[in-house]
Amino acid sequence: MRALVVYESLYGNTHTVAAAIAAGLGGSIEAEALAVDDATEARMACADLLVVGGPTHAHGMTSSTSREHTVEEEHRREMEADPAKPAHELDEAATGEGLRDWFHHLPESGGGKAASFDTRFDKPRVLTGSAAHAIARRLHHRGFILVDEPMSFFVEHAEGPLAAGEEERARQWGEVLASRLEADAEGAGR
Repeated sequence: MRALVVYESLYGNTHTVAAAIAAGLGGSIEAEALAVDDATEARMACADLLVVGGPTHAHGMTSSTSREHTVEEEHRREMEADPAKPAHELDEAATGEGLRDWFHHLPESGGGKAASFDTRFDKPRVLTGSAAHAIARRLHHRGFILVDEPMSFFVEHAEGPLAAGEEERARQWGEVLASRLEADAEGAGR
């Protein structure tokens, strides 16, 4: 079996979570974490499980405008070299395509398995919103069967770092997803 963890990341927090989920899945399943730009239709076609995640911005998924604003703000901070407002390191995938655009190209699934996650502040969802829930809705509309509830992993600040223990919690969630996928496969084989 094969799983793909597709992520959008601005400051690297969601990238770290995606890699941890893939590591958790990888105990018994071939798993790989891919930035959105690398998650082509051909690569997704051979996946038994698609796990998709991104950072929460303005109560949901990022938009091209919010992504551009973040990148421009960090470049401005670099140019100003103001110690009171230091620039934060952007993820290598920060300037690529975002999940909203990627979903426009995601083919209908017809019953494929999927799960969603996000990174956000550890506050009630009504206050922060959740990209994971928006991602889950889009996956469902594309015909995917969700194998778990949308999952959130918490950051201390918008730029990170991840809160203590979140990377390990992501790895453990990957293990849970792997066990569910294996149980589904065993049940289908009977």
